[in-house]
Amino acid sequence: MKKFIKNQKIEAVVNALLIFLLAMCVTAFSLSSIVRFTVFNSAFITDSLNESDFYAELRTEVRSDLVSIGDASGFDRSFFDDFVDDILVREDVQAYIDDFYAGAKLTVNTKRFENKLRDAIQSYELSKGIKTETVDPKNVEYFISEASKVYSKGIEISYFKSIQKDFLKQIPKVTIIMIVSAVLAAGIIVLLILGQRWKHKAVRRIYYGFAASGLFMLLIPVVVFASGVIEKLVIFPTVSAREMYITLLNTFFTDVLTIAITLLVIAGALCVTTLRMRNKARE
Repeated sequence: MKKFIKNQKIEAVVNALLIFLLAMCVTAFSLSSIVRFTVFNSAFITDSLNESDFYAELRTEVRSDLVSIGDASGFDRSFFDDFVDDILVREDVQAYIDDFYAGAKLTVNTKRFENKLRDAIQSYELSKGIKTETVDPKNVEYFISEASKVYSKGIEISYFKSIQKDFLKQIPKVTIIMIVSAVLAAGIIVLLILGQRWKHKAVRRIYYGFAASGLFMLLIPVVVFASGVIEKLVIFPTVSAREMYITLLNTFFTDVLTIAITLLVIAGALCVTTLRMRNKARE
């Protein structure tokens, strides 16, 4: 009798430990998967920016800076109204993001911008009745050079240069965590099933693991969104940079929320399965 009670206690402790480890592995797999396919995925950033006001804010900022140097050069402010092209800005930002993830040197290719600016200046001179030959080419090139610096600075994404090297080193580590946690979770599930005579008890313990993981992950976005911590922490000198990082963080934690709900749905399905298997066993 005492031996039976002792074995029961040991079994309960082992099962509780396995449930805890399963919950940890499922959580580690879920979080590492989210990070791997969001933060470490250029498409995630591109899609998020397309759905935000980032480009609109960026164009406004670049235009404002160009107007400042244009005033000093005698250009009408209307010259810059349609000059900052939406397609050009998007393509150059995308190229910058692609270079970041490829580990390439982060520079903005301003040749297309400069060529477009030269054409716009020539058209402007003709519209104003200014003879091109009377304009000092050095002054034009100086203005183009300064405008190019402004444009390049606007396209560069804040902090990308400083974090690129260390950031890319984390990708293999996150991938390893994702794979190892998935293998361990699968192993624990198999161990729980094979170690139980009554399979509905094994399924119930797996349900506990998924439910615990889902509730923990659910807590993360709930606390983040309820506290408004994203808007409080994301402080940048430009509106476009702030818009970008707030959008990325909101999208990331929304994905965490989605995965948490998915885990809870799986846990619910396992709970229903447990009840059905138990009722069938009683019959």
